[in-house]
Amino acid sequence: QYFIMLRCISISIILLICVSEVILFDSPISVPELINIWKLRYEAESKKCIAETGVDTNMVEKMWNDYIYADNKQLKCYIACFYSTLNFMDENGKFLKNRLVHNVEKITDQMVETCNDQIKNTEDRCEKAYQFDTCMLELLLK
Repeated sequence: QYFIMLRCISISIILLICVSEVILFDSPISVPELINIWKLRYEAESKKCIAETGVDTNMVEKMWNDYIYADNKQLKCYIACFYSTLNFMDENGKFLKNRLVHNVEKITDQMVETCNDQIKNTEDRCEKAYQFDTCMLELLLK
């Protein structure tokens, strides 16, 4: 009986995880709500990148809250740090489509491909991250 109960609990946990993934990835949640979830979920990574880049926290807040991206080197490098810390961008500045699509709600293969295409001639890692992020935001808000 113990093993049957343990098996039922395991199956219940697996179903709960699967259902929660479907709800997050296919839910009608708005983009502002989603961005706020990301902001809260990745707060530790954000603080790390603020410390590493020395970016003005007001710029970071405007980016997260109001979608206003200052044309500022530290903000651009903050974004690059953020993507790198989450393993969404490799050391060469290449965005990892599979990781993004499978780990970030509402992001699709086509979105990543579109934004990657827009930045293919950009060399600077920070500039590349900035352009990629603003492209993704534009596609999300459509």
